[in-house]
Amino acid sequence: MSADRRTLTVDEAIALAHWNEDSSIHCFANPAGGMLVGADWERGDFVDALLTSRGIEVGGDQCRALKHAIVVWISPTEYRFFAHDEARLVALEGQPS
Repeated sequence: MSADRRTLTVDEAIALAHWNEDSSIHCFANPAGGMLVGADWERGDFVDALLTSRGIEVGGDQCRALKHAIVVWISPTEYRFFAHDEARLVALEGQPS
């Protein structure tokens, strides 16, 4: 995880999530460098990933531009980018970390 980025709690990540109509959340993975693979995850799978993660943080400008700024570290070198709600993220950033 990056020292200069805001870390998130599990509850904060869930609150920031942008849910699809069927209560799933979109996720991007970068399995081979330079390639993004996307899929919808069920709510329970997302929560399980948060609970077992090595850390959760707010991604940088590119993550935000793609509207996937919830970064979940699966391992020291593997992470997933989940869809976020920008208005909720802006509101969270106005609060102390």
